[in-house]
Amino acid sequence: MKLTEFYKNINEDHGERKKPNPKDYRHGIEDRNYIKDKELWIDRFGHEEKEELDFERKSEELAEKEKVTKEWEKGVRTEIERSGCKAAKKLDKQLSNKFRELGSMGEVAERALGFLKIKKDILYSIKDFVKCITSKDEPKPEVRPEKQPIKTQTTTTQDGTVVQTKTQDNEEIKTPVEQEREDYYEKVYEDPKVLPQPLYRSEDEVGDMGQVQSTELLDDLVINIENQILQQEPEIQEKLKEYNIDAEKISRLVPLTLETKNFMMKLDMEGIKLPFLMLLYENIDQLYPSIQNNSPLDVKKLKRLSKVINYNDFWDWTSTLWKKAPNYLKKNVVGSIPEFGDKFMVFP
Repeated sequence: MKLTEFYKNINEDHGERKKPNPKDYRHGIEDRNYIKDKELWIDRFGHEEKEELDFERKSEELAEKEKVTKEWEKGVRTEIERSGCKAAKKLDKQLSNKFRELGSMGEVAERALGFLKIKKDILYSIKDFVKCITSKDEPKPEVRPEKQPIKTQTTTTQDGTVVQTKTQDNEEIKTPVEQEREDYYEKVYEDPKVLPQPLYRSEDEVGDMGQVQSTELLDDLVINIENQILQQEPEIQEKLKEYNIDAEKISRLVPLTLETKNFMMKLDMEGIKLPFLMLLYENIDQLYPSIQNNSPLDVKKLKRLSKVINYNDFWDWTSTLWKKAPNYLKKNVVGSIPEFGDKFMVFP
């Protein structure tokens, strides 16, 4: 037997070829000593797991860059205090770009994305930051224009004929109910309880949906939405059950961007609620002929939801529907299911 083989066998017998186990280390797979020992193990006994090691190195490198420190938090707060909206919008743009970059990298960036979400939460906890990024570039959803009051003016001509002229005052007057409704929407927009602060400005910035709609995010949404459903009136809760619309299905469609959040709030103010939109999506075969014939939608024939709806497909479809048939929706859909009308509270 050759000497090299002799020592090789001795080493194998004493377990020196045994792969390091992360369970034997204090911090598990993230323990620096574990990573170092595994590197040495690969260098000595082959490169069968080099790809896995490279993955871990890359994951650690990306995560290290995004780790949240007290110095980072103090720095961004100071920057916003000193430079105001200029700094806030710069930080917001950097955050969006980083989410898009890491989101496109897949699983290797998962830990780094976790840190990035913490940074996002910190930034959105700063009131001045939120005010800056939601102003001008991201206006609040427009409130439906109110009808201006009509005044009648009576005059008498020279021949004694009485003429009544109807004029419209330029001043917009809101009833107490209308003002209360506008105040409500402004409040839920500024201080959401269910809708998370969007991760992105527009849908074009969203990367891997599987990474963005994480299990943690969806679980939190389901809990919040279930609480909101319990606050709805009993007949609304029954109608949701009737059509098989639950918190899990709704959670998949919660806006992930400011663009879609504003769009959803606009539709809500028009009287077109999210559950009704979900129902229309399930019943396209009935909706389209009704639109073509400009006939009322027969809500008695609407089918229950049969499955979870894809986020991208749903909002693309809703956007197209609103562009092509807004008048039909306002005339024939709004109010046709009272439980999904004004009584239904927007999920704030």
